[in-house]
Amino acid sequence: MSGDIHRAPGQDGDIVPSSGFVDSVMQAIQREALEPEPIPFPWKRAAAGFLAASGILTAFIALAFFDATQAGSGSSDPATAVTAVMLFSLFAWPIIALVRAVAAL
Repeated sequence: MSGDIHRAPGQDGDIVPSSGFVDSVMQAIQREALEPEPIPFPWKRAAAGFLAASGILTAFIALAFFDATQAGSGSSDPATAVTAVMLFSLFAWPIIALVRAVAAL
């Protein structure tokens, strides 16, 4: 059996594809050529959203840290922290919309 393996590369016979193989390959190539290109991912819009989300997250962390430092001094009012977070939430969505609109230009 190992002798067959060593003799096979030395044979001069032509390799002929099975019937219909070339046609099926050419049809597949033509189908691929006719397909439209994939839609690229809108990285500019996504980057603007990621930037806005990271800014909001940073602001919330800063508010929480500021509230925690104020709590140590004994002058913290929970209503003030809640009001600050509510006001920030109220103004956050127009800022995000504005950033996304500018990024779309």
